[in-house]
Amino acid sequence: MDGFECVLVLKPSTSPALIKRLALFFDRIYCMPPLFSAIQPTTWLEHHGGSWNGELQEPFDYRRDIHRLIAVPLESVEWTDGEMPEVIACLLENGIIEETFEERLGLPEMRLESFRQWQEEAMVSDRYDAKFSRLTGTNPLVGDHESMPVRMLEIRWDKAPDVPSRLPVIPEIPSVEISRDISSSLFIAERLGAFPVYDKSLRPILRYKYHMAQEGAQVIRSLRPEIELDLDERGEFGDIAFSLTNELFQSHVVGNLPIGKLVAYRKRTADARTKFVSLTMGELLGLIDSGPWTNELRKKVNTYVRTKLSVDLVQYNDQTREIWEKMFGQIMINLVEAAEWSTPGIVAAAIIPGVSPLQMFLLALAGAMKAAPALVRDLIPLILQLRAHKRNSLAYLAGLVPKGKSHEKRML
Repeated sequence: MDGFECVLVLKPSTSPALIKRLALFFDRIYCMPPLFSAIQPTTWLEHHGGSWNGELQEPFDYRRDIHRLIAVPLESVEWTDGEMPEVIACLLENGIIEETFEERLGLPEMRLESFRQWQEEAMVSDRYDAKFSRLTGTNPLVGDHESMPVRMLEIRWDKAPDVPSRLPVIPEIPSVEISRDISSSLFIAERLGAFPVYDKSLRPILRYKYHMAQEGAQVIRSLRPEIELDLDERGEFGDIAFSLTNELFQSHVVGNLPIGKLVAYRKRTADARTKFVSLTMGELLGLIDSGPWTNELRKKVNTYVRTKLSVDLVQYNDQTREIWEKMFGQIMINLVEAAEWSTPGIVAAAIIPGVSPLQMFLLALAGAMKAAPALVRDLIPLILQLRAHKRNSLAYLAGLVPKGKSHEKRML
């Protein structure tokens, strides 16, 4: 049986209803725990004249000195919603969610460091992008370190457990936090063959990232005309994620169901979910990958959505509704929202042909760095290497990864 998996960035404010909806559709949810930036103790002392409480002698900046060094285990997060601890514990126990971040992917240190460098390039670009700052609610006039409250975290290193030390924790401004979250989730999704899913609040930011990727494709074509990069102008990165999950199940019905009962319902509907995801979505994937993204192929996809996909979605709704009513009593609404899927072109408009999650990140970075052609040229070999896998933004939608395999075996 093929797995259908997603990557989700968790924050203390994440709603239980969101992760419940995802749990009813995905076989597994890879959860990025809250990550916090800090300054290495030696760096802090160097900038403060060798004293923990000395005057700052040299300013810090995010790219050079401030890095994500702390991951809070999911069981230890102080969640805003009081239901989340029980939800997280139950989903962990049943193997529905799994905690992950870049260091757990089993990648060679050199490859991970390469990604980190490009991630920081993207962060700096986003940090000083006026529109990105506006979309993330960041004051562009705030300095990298000025007026930031520093919290000293008492720590003990594994190699010297008897020697206490301090780790200066620095809060990330919104533009930095969101930039790093998006790039990390795209990177992890690429490596695990999973589907990146985001909270609805990030939709405008994801649309802007896709716009930047379109500009990046134009820059690369100007430098290397022989490279074919055709990003559908109607595509909006992330829309498939919302259509499939955030808008698939009625949130107020699923959100109010206790997590233990939701897991029981998930188990009872496993066959219906597998049939819809593996067969119907697998067929759609095969159709999309059958040739270049032309108007003719787009029409075929639209026809498939209007006919086969819509019919299978109705059948899926009937099966899941029947099981729900047997377990919890009659409901007056459909659990599955089919209206949006029955609209011609809604899926085709959301597909990004020929682009995988990591390509999306690199193309958006190329667009942001269009004034620096030398840096863009450095990105081209990475983009071509990813394109050699011939995976589009829906290739990881169906998962196509056998369940039960380790991270290392899932990586490209």
